[in-house]
Amino acid sequence: MLRSLKESAPQGLTALRSANQHLIIVLAVFWGVAAFLSLVMNWTQFSASPTMLIRLLPVSLAGGFLCYLLAELIRRTRGQAWPKRLSATALGVCVAALVYSIVRLTFLAENAVGEFDRGMLGRVGQQWLTEVGLFAAWCGLALLLGRRDDAAATSNRPAMASRRSRIHRMLNSTDLPAPLMTGRNDGINPSTLWRFQLAFWLCNLFFTFLSSVAVVEELSNLWRNVIIESSGLAVTILIHVAVLRPTRQLDLPIRFGLALGSSMLATCFYIVVMWLMWFEVFPAGFSINGLEPRGWAGLTAIAPRWFVFNMPIFIAWSAIYLVLESFGRIRAQERQIFDSAVLAQEAQLKMLRFQLNPHFLFNTINAISSLVIDNRNDEAETMLGRLSGFLRFALQTSPNDQVTLQQELEAQALYLAIEKARFDSRLEVEHEIEPGVQRALLPSLILQPVLENSVKYAVSRSRSRVKVLIRARRLGDDLLVEILDSGGPGMPPSESTGVGLANIRARLDVLYGERAQLEAGPVDTGGFAVRIRLPIELAPEDDDAGGDAKHAHFDR
Repeated sequence: MLRSLKESAPQGLTALRSANQHLIIVLAVFWGVAAFLSLVMNWTQFSASPTMLIRLLPVSLAGGFLCYLLAELIRRTRGQAWPKRLSATALGVCVAALVYSIVRLTFLAENAVGEFDRGMLGRVGQQWLTEVGLFAAWCGLALLLGRRDDAAATSNRPAMASRRSRIHRMLNSTDLPAPLMTGRNDGINPSTLWRFQLAFWLCNLFFTFLSSVAVVEELSNLWRNVIIESSGLAVTILIHVAVLRPTRQLDLPIRFGLALGSSMLATCFYIVVMWLMWFEVFPAGFSINGLEPRGWAGLTAIAPRWFVFNMPIFIAWSAIYLVLESFGRIRAQERQIFDSAVLAQEAQLKMLRFQLNPHFLFNTINAISSLVIDNRNDEAETMLGRLSGFLRFALQTSPNDQVTLQQELEAQALYLAIEKARFDSRLEVEHEIEPGVQRALLPSLILQPVLENSVKYAVSRSRSRVKVLIRARRLGDDLLVEILDSGGPGMPPSESTGVGLANIRARLDVLYGERAQLEAGPVDTGGFAVRIRLPIELAPEDDDAGGDAKHAHFDR
């Protein structure tokens, strides 16, 4: 329990820090858009007095502070009933709207230093009704963010199982980690971002240069366009770093709203840079509709039209950015799912291949013990060496490694020699190997369960000699390996559970799919036959396939 508390504490602090970061970013964009809309709605007043923009800054800061207090109120009432929580939020909205209305009229009134008269009370009431809607919209957004954080904090794997894909449920059943997006640049990596930025703004530079040439009819103004488009590139990088990347865990509708609000503010910066480069800092000497837009009056005269023309540029940038990020996130999830599936496959292969019959080890060790007791030390040492070589081969080859048929037969010869020492003349082994297939590759120890079944259910149950035939030949583009045992007269019926053959089928299915086949069943002359057919692949003659596993069959 103490360990779980220690592990959950950093996760809780990380989640709280992430939630606060999201709140601050959304708050900044929200009030940036609110200030922009206030500027548009009172355009005549702001265009007549440039100092009104300076007064708008403390008003926006006051509004942002009040919204932060409302978000804190919503967070502190998170565990309370919804009627009580909504009542507290509504009261907070009314108070915050009243305070903000007074601050706004105090700073942005045409006569800001006038006396507090009865007419101002009426304006406060009208402004209050307008600002209630603004703060109510913010509270709705804050509630949405809080609800998402609650869901992320309280969700567990069973509750989210219905929303996951089949591969997620498969990984969950095998206790393997499900794909999570936790990287610093997940979704869109730096190289993709810069390629997108350069391609987008170079295309925009090309079209703006053509339009400027059509208006000014001079090729020497290219440097102005380069500086203007560089400012667009810089402000979009700022949007990526300050807004979109830190909020990559939020839902897409919220992020699209943040991108749209950031695009509005970026457009304002972009048209100011255009105005400075063409008319104020480096005047080009041409006019618009017979007027040269110089000074504050010139900027306010051309800003509305330029905003409408340039806003789609940043909206297009935001849309392409979100599409690239979503595509990159899907690709990252696919890679993580593939890696997890590979881990699951390797774990399954290890489980299947190392599922050796414990009776084999028990009987072998018991036989060695009997030889030692009878002072047959040389035979005991020989059997122990064969057991060591066989187990060394099993451990030194990876589950999905391929060995040549010759190496596989040498490893199985160690196993059969151990069993022959136990059963003496009751076990006879023959090989019929077609020339040229010794270099055929097949999964390591794929024959072990079949031979083990022959020994367990044929040799050990018979009082007469049982012949085990191992046959291998090429059949078209496939390798056919057959293992047949002759059984024995008066043998009791087999009680095999089919685990060994099921393991072989599972390994062949994982490695080859439908290209491999396994057939097993009794033969008419008595005994049992197993046929394994898989695509043939020959190892080069000078290939040291198998590595150290090639020498694992040597006795000590």
